[in-house]
Amino acid sequence: DLPKLLCEPIVAVKLFMDTTPPVGKYPGLHTGEILDVLCMTAKANKVASVHCEDTFIIDRLVERLRVEGRTDPLSFAESRPPVSEYAGILKVLALVEHSHCRTVIAHISIPEGVEAVFRSQANGTQVYAETTPHYLLLTLDDLSRDARLKYKPPNRDRDRVNQLWKQLQNGLLQLIGSDHA
Repeated sequence: DLPKLLCEPIVAVKLFMDTTPPVGKYPGLHTGEILDVLCMTAKANKVASVHCEDTFIIDRLVERLRVEGRTDPLSFAESRPPVSEYAGILKVLALVEHSHCRTVIAHISIPEGVEAVFRSQANGTQVYAETTPHYLLLTLDDLSRDARLKYKPPNRDRDRVNQLWKQLQNGLLQLIGSDHA
């Protein structure tokens, strides 16, 4: 029960947009539910952390790859292209701007997402960009060689990894978390 939880001495809540979790794992929320949670979290003066991927894009691509019989490691990355993450980030940023909730955009793997967070900050939104070590150290090439390197969002190409490093060095990327990956 979120209202009760927000009265406890917690720092933050984590939300997932992805509605296709493994059985028994974290269920994703639809846009209206995310907005409700962000508004409640802001009212409680807590922080929200949001995993941003557009489930409609992902679900469509997953089905297409399934029909094609694709099960290789790179098909996982193809089912979650950069545009699915970017669309999710933009949607959440709009909700954050409306709710005035302090928010961390969790485990960003694309420089376009960091830039969107920076633009939102410039408009006065209290939102922060977070990535994890695997998005700074591993690429799609690594995923193609080792299927154990599957996480959401997936690894990206070397150019995007290099851009994330530049954004980290320039202070646009503010947080590095573990995500237990």
